[in-house]
Amino acid sequence: MVVLKGKEQVLCELSTTLDSIDKQVVAELEQLIVGAREVFFHGLGRSGLCCRAFAMRLMQMGLQCNIVGDILAHPIQTGDLLIIVSASGGENGLQIIAQKAKDFGAKFALVTSNANSPLSKLADIMVAMKAPTKDDIGSERASVMPMGSLFEETTGLLFDLIIIDLMERLKISNNDMVSHHANLE
Repeated sequence: MVVLKGKEQVLCELSTTLDSIDKQVVAELEQLIVGAREVFFHGLGRSGLCCRAFAMRLMQMGLQCNIVGDILAHPIQTGDLLIIVSASGGENGLQIIAQKAKDFGAKFALVTSNANSPLSKLADIMVAMKAPTKDDIGSERASVMPMGSLFEETTGLLFDLIIIDLMERLKISNNDMVSHHANLE
C-alpha cells in the first residue's frame, strides 16, 4: 500500500500555481483589505469555505468581516470591499452580487482562474491564477487533484500568505490573534 502517493505532484502543482499569481496585484489586494471599512466575502461550495477561513483570520486580526448571505452580515456601503472567490467566474448569481456591491459604492476584488470571465469584467482588482476549474477535467489544464481542488487549495494558501504579510505589516502577533479567537469551544 502506498500512502500519500501524489504528495510530490500536489506540492509541485501548488507551488507552480502560486507562482502564476501576480505579486503586485496581491499587494494591491492587501492594501484594499487594510483600507476597507469592512470586508465582505462570497463564494460557492469549497470556494466559500476558503472565504470563511480567510474572514475568520482577518477577524482574529481585528478587522471587520462579513459573509454575504449570513444573517449577521452588515449592509455593504462605500468604503467596503467585497471579495468573491470563483474559479470559473461564470455564475450569474455572483455577477448580480458583485454589481450590487459596486452600486452601493464598494470595491470588488475577484480571486479566479478565469481572467476572461463575465465576473472579471466587473472587478476593480483581480487575482488570477493558472489553475483548472471543474470544467477542465481531461484537458491539458487538469490537475492530479480532483475537480477544482488545485484552485481551492491554492486560494487557501494564498489567503494564509496574505495573513502572514498583514501580520507583519500591521505588527500583529499570534498572541494578539488568539485574544480574538472564539473561547466557548
